[in-house]
Amino acid sequence: MHNPKVLVLGENLGRYKASERPQHRDFMTGIEAWVYAFEGEFCNIYDCTQDYVNKFDIVIGNTDFPPKYQEKLAQLCLGRNSKVKWVSLIEGCAKEYLRPMKHIKDIFDASDLINVINKHSLPLFKSITSTRSEYIGVPYPVENVYKLRKEIKDRKKEVFIAPMLLKRWNDHLVAKESGLPYFGIEEREHRTIRNIPAMLKKYNTINGNVRMDLAREYYKDKDLNIKRAYSLKDYFKELSKTYFWINLDDRYTWARYVLDAATLGIPIITTKSTGHGETLFPELTLDNEFDTEKAIRLAQRLAQDEAFYLQNANPDISLLEGFSYENMKFKLIAAL
Repeated sequence: MHNPKVLVLGENLGRYKASERPQHRDFMTGIEAWVYAFEGEFCNIYDCTQDYVNKFDIVIGNTDFPPKYQEKLAQLCLGRNSKVKWVSLIEGCAKEYLRPMKHIKDIFDASDLINVINKHSLPLFKSITSTRSEYIGVPYPVENVYKLRKEIKDRKKEVFIAPMLLKRWNDHLVAKESGLPYFGIEEREHRTIRNIPAMLKKYNTINGNVRMDLAREYYKDKDLNIKRAYSLKDYFKELSKTYFWINLDDRYTWARYVLDAATLGIPIITTKSTGHGETLFPELTLDNEFDTEKAIRLAQRLAQDEAFYLQNANPDISLLEGFSYENMKFKLIAAL
């Protein structure tokens, strides 16, 4: 397949062609990066029909959603035309696939390829299904992000707590001992007609800043600067100015924060579960997310030891080139 027609299925709203949303092309790192790698299309799973699926050569289906979503995914996968190649994209944490799920085995067995996004989890998926499983991942806009690198002299001496603050707090426990100012981000809830019932059920309020307010309440740290999560447009621009990041991830995912930091040339203290950490930042990668004592020592050393900082601020960018849109496109086709 030299230039296949590709459809990406996910839970994000809408249906569009890559050419219709060019503003996201340069910095897309989520599953929809596959849309731009192939100049393809995206469709919300609930809006998708069997006839629509059958118009494409390749369908990339995101598997990381609730049973209702997976049921629809299974229907489309099993009901597709024989000419349609189906790729199951293992988005989310691989630990979620340790438990049996009603429709996942059917989807995997009916797929032509399982695209695993965390190298540690590949044996699991090979055991679940006889369908070919490969560690491929998600395209990454290496060249565009690299252009936003800041000279070290132009960076602020502050630490970025990489996950959303309500996700976990081990990262904060390390940041506050680093000796440098530190900040974290949290999302704002959108007060749309569609979202208001869910907000009332979950938070008993329609205050759009409820998540930021909860973070302040939980952390009770006057030194923690809590900012609103950045838009895709501003994320790399703003975070390229920081000194180093802390990302004590407990998940087995694609670990985009590690790729972001490496491309920007910013040291990140992270964990082996990310898969990318031990390759890109071996001196800053912990065996697990619980080792806050070692993480604090590393954070303090990065803050105080310039030579150690420089040693970890320039990972081999060639290790990321294989994740470019073009390279990942050919890698996926070759695996089918």
